Amino acid sequence: MSEVDNSNSNKNINTSVSFIDKVKKIFSIDNLKKWQAASGVVISTFSQLHIVMVLGSHLGELCFTGLRDLFRQFYQNKFIEPIIIGAIGTHIVVNGILFYKRDPSVPVIEMMDVDPSGEKKSWLSKFVNRVPTPYGLFQASGLILSVFIGGHVFATRGYVLLDKQFSSGFKSVHYTLINFPYYFYPYYGSFFHALMYHTAFSYNRIYNRYIKRSHDYKVNEVKSKSYWYGVYGVTGIVALSAILALGGNYFPVSKIGIPPPLTISQYLSKFGEYNRN
Repeated sequence: MSEVDNSNSNKNINTSVSFIDKVKKIFSIDNLKKWQAASGVVISTFSQLHIVMVLGSHLGELCFTGLRDLFRQFYQNKFIEPIIIGAIGTHIVVNGILFYKRDPSVPVIEMMDVDPSGEKKSWLSKFVNRVPTPYGLFQASGLILSVFIGGHVFATRGYVLLDKQFSSGFKSVHYTLINFPYYFYPYYGSFFHALMYHTAFSYNRIYNRYIKRSHDYKVNEVKSKSYWYGVYGVTGIVALSAILALGGNYFPVSKIGIPPPLTISQYLSKFGEYNRN
């Protein structure tokens, strides 16, 4: 083989290696976490509006519906909605890759460290050291959101592809709560609770890690665990209260436009018919 051929062969190998290195760099843990943070910020613009809308249920159906119609002008804009959906897809995929690449010896949900000295004898202290850290609660809320988000997006927006007149709202949620409470109180409650805590904690971490550029942000999160456990508890109470409001437990809800009692299979078979503009 001539020197020219060897030179070309080496160039091809170097180009191939260079390309592989670039791909590896793009999918490095550090870059994936940046993609995770960036897509999370985009999603948060949508989730914050949802949080305000659901909290508006405390003031009744008109407030909830008014906020929904106002916010839909933003997040259902033909240019903005694809960005939000793309961000949700990116966030889920990146989280999946990070989960796949994680150290298998590290628990899925970060827990408080058990005292290695074994000197703590109180059953309460042993229990406290086995609860999730504030970041562990963030991980748990992320898992809850990842389980529910796909079905929720399809039920609220994907169905529009099949029926342009489809529109879900206050009475859609109210109907499922009063007719299928054992399914939907836990579903809406855990989903909304996870959404609020996940949003609050993610903003705090993004600020400390990428804006403040603190190197001990993880240590500070554990040190302020009482604060974050308080946030988790308060958001849980607020979520429950909002779902109770949607269920009509604080004020009467007009029966106009609400379907008759059906089994869940009957309701799903006529889902589009009962949820229209």
